This record gives sequence, structure tokens and C-alpha cells, in this order.
Amino acid sequence: MAHTVLVVDDDPRILRVLSSYLASDGYVVITADGGESARLEFSQYKFDVVILDLMMPDMDGLSLCRWVRAQESFGKVPILVFTARDDMKALREATAAGATAFIPKPFSLSGLSEAVAKALTLNSRDTGNPPF
Repeated sequence: MAHTVLVVDDDPRILRVLSSYLASDGYVVITADGGESARLEFSQYKFDVVILDLMMPDMDGLSLCRWVRAQESFGKVPILVFTARDDMKALREATAAGATAFIPKPFSLSGLSEAVAKALTLNSRDTGNPPF
């Protein structure tokens, strides 16, 4: 059975590129154009990995990350945060919000693919999503 990945970003180009690339890797990809629409997707699907942008207009990625972690039924899903912010403050904030990994933009698609595979490995071992 294919793993299901949620990609959350307010940039439709990013959603198209990541969706296409991850689908070609064999993942089922669901996209959301912001935090509020992502919350709706959680009521319809079970995700194996979430990839989200930090900077979004309706609900920023940190708020979405904290919301996911607060949910008993799916709060342990690995969350990969990507952002154009490359400062240590962003890394600390993402980690404190419950992110599994921090991926600075620009990033390589192969690097993202490796991060997803690693997150799935950690999740299958149920190690509690430590940052990597």
C-alpha cells in the first residue's frame, strides 16, 4: 500500500512540483493551499507524512504544526517543515512546534525525497518523531 503524503503550501507552483515529484516516487499525494484547508484534509485522510511551509497567510506552518501535535488520533505523524527562512530562530521555532525535520528552501527534490523516506522509517519504528 502506498504511503499518503500531505503537502501544504500557499504557492500553487510548489504544490504542483512536489505533488508530481512525490507521486512519481509512488506516494499518494494530497495538497492543501494553507493551514485551514490542511486541517480539513485531516478529517478525510490518514497521512503518513506531512510536508508544510512555515509562511502561509491564513494559518502559518508553526500554528498548523502545533495543531497537528495536539491531536490524539494523528498527532505523531512526521512533519517536515520547509521554508525560505534559514535562520536558527526558525529552526528552533519549528522544532518547538513539533516538526520532525527542517528543510531550508531552496531544496533539492532528491533531498526532500530522502527526508520523506527517513521520516517514514522513523514513523514505522514509532520513535516519537525526533528531529533529524
